[in-house]
Amino acid sequence: MALCFISCFPAIGSAQAFIERLSPPVFKRGATTRVEFSGTEVDQAIGIWTSLPGTKIQTQVVEQSDRSKSILNVELPGDTPLGIYGLRLATRSGLGNVHLFAVDELPVISRDVNAPDESVL
Repeated sequence: MALCFISCFPAIGSAQAFIERLSPPVFKRGATTRVEFSGTEVDQAIGIWTSLPGTKIQTQVVEQSDRSKSILNVELPGDTPLGIYGLRLATRSGLGNVHLFAVDELPVISRDVNAPDESVL
């Protein structure tokens, strides 16, 4: 019975997105941040859901190169409250798992984690 149900409704039986890494995990309010979602089944991204109270977020899909990576531009209004919130990637197959992100008013600077730390030199 269950096999018949899954074969009749394949979208229900498909895997949902699972986010392993969000880079960067900090968004600047009043600016657009380019965010890379890495994980599984993240290739059909259509937007994001957040726990921000009453804030309108603009998103735009920039790149979906393979099933393990999607890049979105996320724009936060200037009056977005500072703090830590939940975020879920919305895909054609549903919502992914929750990841935490911070809203700050400082500029976001990406750094290669494999590069040597210049402060040690």
